[in-house]
Amino acid sequence: MTLNTSMPCKTLTAGAGGRADAREDGSPEAILISGPTASGKSALAAALAQQFDGVIINADSMQIYRDLRILSARPSAAEEAALPHRLYGYVEAGVEYTVGHYVKDAAEVLAAVRAEGRLPIFVGGTGLYFKALTQGLVETPVIPPAIRAELERAAEMGENLHERLQALDPESAARLSPADRPRIIRALEVVLATGRPMAHWRAHANGQALLSPGRWHGVFLTVERETLKARIHHRFEEMIEAGALDEVRKLMARGLPANRGIMKAHGVPHLVAYLQGRIPFSEAVSLGQMDTRRYAKRQMTFARGQLPGFSFVEAVRALEGIADNIRSPQKRARWRADIDALEFFTGSWRCVIHRLAFRKALGPAPTGDICLAYFEEHRARFEAAAQLKAETRALAADASLHLTSRDFRQTSA
Repeated sequence: MTLNTSMPCKTLTAGAGGRADAREDGSPEAILISGPTASGKSALAAALAQQFDGVIINADSMQIYRDLRILSARPSAAEEAALPHRLYGYVEAGVEYTVGHYVKDAAEVLAAVRAEGRLPIFVGGTGLYFKALTQGLVETPVIPPAIRAELERAAEMGENLHERLQALDPESAARLSPADRPRIIRALEVVLATGRPMAHWRAHANGQALLSPGRWHGVFLTVERETLKARIHHRFEEMIEAGALDEVRKLMARGLPANRGIMKAHGVPHLVAYLQGRIPFSEAVSLGQMDTRRYAKRQMTFARGQLPGFSFVEAVRALEGIADNIRSPQKRARWRADIDALEFFTGSWRCVIHRLAFRKALGPAPTGDICLAYFEEHRARFEAAAQLKAETRALAADASLHLTSRDFRQTSA
């Protein structure tokens, strides 16, 4: 079913930006899903795409790269084949891809999806992409490459660029963390090249947003802090098992500079350091997990300050909220059953269920009705496996042991 339906639908409630949707049937023309890493964005997008004839459009600055499927948590090839995905894995590692490039590519995809009469579902963790989609671009003059090169050299030599920024653009310095080197360099190069701070260029942002006010519905998924931390740690371990080291080895073989966008992806610098013999493996994993946790915190901070039209909701409540506004009342009972299945298939039990059930039995596309049917058939087995996993974790903690997902697969088999 598409959204071009004659069945009655309620109008979406306005988000923090005070929006009201403009479609005649009360449904949005696009869904935007953001949230911290490991919050369940992909599961939500897949559920919506399946139920409402949607097309999933990437809004993550690392998942655009062809060479970084594992560490960017890009959907698998099977997942991409099961549902229509756009703007995933199509950029070469050596390309410096800007938000301007993204908006241009997104505009082309959005036009094609609308022409097909399907629902565009933007999903990802890059807040700047969502800001550009909904608020327009901040256009600045071309920055001479020599300015950036000088700032990069100064940073490598240990200069405190945050202090320099404080003298030239105190507003940006107050907004940015001293550890946020990329954005500090960006703010510095703008003021050095133009003589005007970033705030000036933001005030003159291009008002032609790709998604017009009142025609989209945005959600930012929230997860309890300790739960999110556990998910991040667990997922990084899964990435290692899935071949993240080989992925990084191939990147290193390309001879790309360390300041290239893809080489700064979460986990890459630390795994490079391990492969070069500069740090032990355990430290590389720990640093990769810590880096990802800090990034998740920055994602939430950015969303609260820069994405005023987004509603902050838990993943399952986001499913319910969107469904209640674009589904007819007669269809909601089935939708809620799908919600229950998806809730079970995400979170701390994901390893047990996804690996034991789908990779061994049905294949790598655990969504919708298949999820629900298989879960109901094997409910007792899943609950027993989850209980075993919890008890094993507790015993391991008591013994100061560190177990990986592979250990759980072996003990649960």
